Order: sequence, then C-alpha cells, then structure tokens
Amino acid sequence: MVLENGVALGLHIAPMMGRSHLHGRRLWRMLCPGAVLYTEMTAAAAVARAGEDARRRLLFLPLSQKPAVLQLAGDDAQTMRAAAALAAECGYDALNINCGCPSERAQRGGFGARLMTQPLRAAAVVRAARAGGGLPVSVKCRTAVDDADAESFLSEFVAAVADAGAGALIVHARRALLAGLSPAQNRSAPPLDLQTAEIVRARFPGLPMIINGGIATAENARELLSRFEGVMVGRAAARNPWLLAEIARREFGARPPSRMEALRGMLEYAVSQPPGEWRKIAAAAGGLFYGMPGGGELRRTLARARGVSDFILSAGFPPPTPPIKDGGGCLQQIKMGGGYCENVFEGGAGFGIFAACAV
Repeated sequence: MVLENGVALGLHIAPMMGRSHLHGRRLWRMLCPGAVLYTEMTAAAAVARAGEDARRRLLFLPLSQKPAVLQLAGDDAQTMRAAAALAAECGYDALNINCGCPSERAQRGGFGARLMTQPLRAAAVVRAARAGGGLPVSVKCRTAVDDADAESFLSEFVAAVADAGAGALIVHARRALLAGLSPAQNRSAPPLDLQTAEIVRARFPGLPMIINGGIATAENARELLSRFEGVMVGRAAARNPWLLAEIARREFGARPPSRMEALRGMLEYAVSQPPGEWRKIAAAAGGLFYGMPGGGELRRTLARARGVSDFILSAGFPPPTPPIKDGGGCLQQIKMGGGYCENVFEGGAGFGIFAACAV
C-alpha cells in the first residue's frame, strides 16, 4: 500500500449504504487484502451524540479490516470535529467527508452534494475533521452539481478543501442532479466525465485523485490506474465481489482465495455471529458466483435460508451430525478444509453449484 499525504493509493472499495457494513467488508478484505475499505456513510451528529455503548457499536472496527476509512456526513464543523476525535480513538486509519450524496435527506441536512455547492463551508468541515482526530482526511465529491460548469465548479471546490487540509480527492466522475433523479439514478444516468476530472487533477498536482464511477471490470480498473492515483469500485463489487479478487491479482500481485474458500470462510464466520446478522452475511456472500453456472441458484438459496444449517439443508445436502447451531460456536464443524463441510462442498450431493463453481 502506497501512501501519499497520509492517504492510501491503489484500490478503494466505496462506501455504500446497506453494503459496506461489517460483514460486507469482511468478505471484501478476504478477497482483496490490500484494498482500502470504507464504512457506510455515517452521520457525524450520530457519532458525536451517541452514548458510549451505541457509539461502540456504530464505530466497531475489527483489526482484520484495516486499513479502513470512516465516511462522515455533516455540515457543522464543531460536530465534525467531535466525531473525528472519536473515530481516531476507535482505530480508523483515515476519514472521508461525503460531499457527493444527492439524496433528499442529504439535501435537507445540508451535507453530501449540497455541501459541494458551499466550498467555504466544506472547507471548514474538512479543517475541523483534521483538527479533531489528527487523521488524514479525504473528500468524496462529484464533478459538478446540477447545471454548473463542471471544470470551474470542481476547480473552485477542490481549491477550498485542499487549502483546508484534504489529503486526497475521490471523484465520482458524474455530476449530481438534485432534482428529478433518485440517488440510484444519479449513480448511472448522468454521463461519466473523466475529462473534467483529469483537467482538475492536472491543476492540483500535489493532490492525489482517486476515480470512481462505472468501473465494472478489471480492465477498466487497469486503464484508470494509468491515469489516476487510485480507483474506487462500488456497486459492481457489491454485485460481483469476485471483481475485487481479479483486480487485486492482476494489478497488485495479491493471491486471493478461491470463490469456494471465500464462501467457506463466510459460512465459518456466520456461525460465530448473532442469528439476526445472517441476512446481511448471506447477501454479501451471494454474489461470489455471479455470472457462473448455478450462481443465481446459490444466491437465491442463501437468501431463503434462515442460517448456515438451513442453507446446507436447502442446498440438498444431508444434515450434519450433531446439528449445527447457528451462532452457537460450532465453528469446528465447518472449518475450511476439514470436517462435515469438506464433504458438503467437495462431495457430489446438492444441486451441483459447488462442482460447477469450485474455482
């Protein structure tokens, strides 16, 4: 991992609501050991005002998931400073300020893309984050908001946040349209504008730029890594997490586990977690065989299952003896490479997904 201005360069995995939670990040770290992981967008006010127990749950960071960045959202400098200090105490490696979210909630709260329209206020937030935690701070933004001239708009914004101490800029290379499009539509409907990003990058040579938007293949990532200091992969990785393993192997010489090993690892992890977390774990693991024969069937079986043992039975395998108790600490029964699950994954039972996708 290369650092510049205290910010890691290379491969970043985007902060995504409903995806970049603890369990999703565990899978991504397994597939891509050197990537920088980001949390879901977290309100600075929620961090600053939470009680100790609630804050511990909100900011919990396993050491295995580092390097990790806490993405904070907010427009109040004092609140941001307090949240940044608490993030540093919890072991985060850096902070990221959300200046790109186009949702109505963000607009009402004055953060996200709305904050991008107020460069001086955004600069105050960045300055407060730097002072509060002493951590490197990056800013995630768009190329423009609504019908603003992208080149001048982005240049003015970058000048302000760079002067305030931002160590890197993460640019989703699309403008944010605050009226008429949903957040989901804003992720794809505005056309990509890499040209503006490159022009502005050239104007601020000391500020690393990590590019985000439309990266769907390892080839996309390779081409963009030749033009920018880093790439940030988002929804494509949530849909097809194996993409991360491909990028890590091709571009950074990593040796990720196989799809099968990753699935085993997630099931092993799942039995150590509270049963209520199964849905999130299953959703994260469900894309491991995206695009492969039987991959859709595996994803649906995971989604229907109530836990690890139910998944095994639903897949058509004989029940383990003694039964697996989800969340009950029966890790030894599904240890990678041994015990019951070795027979499950490498035997000929079930609907054939494991034989078809054992790579």
